[in-house]
Amino acid sequence: MGGLRLTRRGRLALVVLVVSLMAALGVLTGLRSAGAAEPARVVTVEAGQTLSQIAAAELPDYSISAGIVAIQLENGLSTAQVSAGQRLMIPEG
Repeated sequence: MGGLRLTRRGRLALVVLVVSLMAALGVLTGLRSAGAAEPARVVTVEAGQTLSQIAAAELPDYSISAGIVAIQLENGLSTAQVSAGQRLMIPEG
C-alpha cells in the first residue's frame, strides 16, 4: 500500500495551511455577520512578550495557533515576530 507519507516539515505546512484557512473563513464569516464592526482593541507588546502569549491572553476562545493567525491577519503581519512597544489590534473574538 503506497500511502502518502509526509515529512515533519510537510505536516507542519499542512497544519499551518488548515489553520490559516479556518481563520480566514472565521474572519470572513464574522465580517459578514457583524454589520457595523466594533473597533478592535489595541495592546502594546511588553518586553519579552510573544505573539503566542498575547493570543492566549487576548483571544482565550481561540486555539493559540488560530489566535496568532487572527492577530497576524488583523495587523498585516507576515511572521509571528513582535517587538516591545509594538501596538497590535486584537480582533473581536
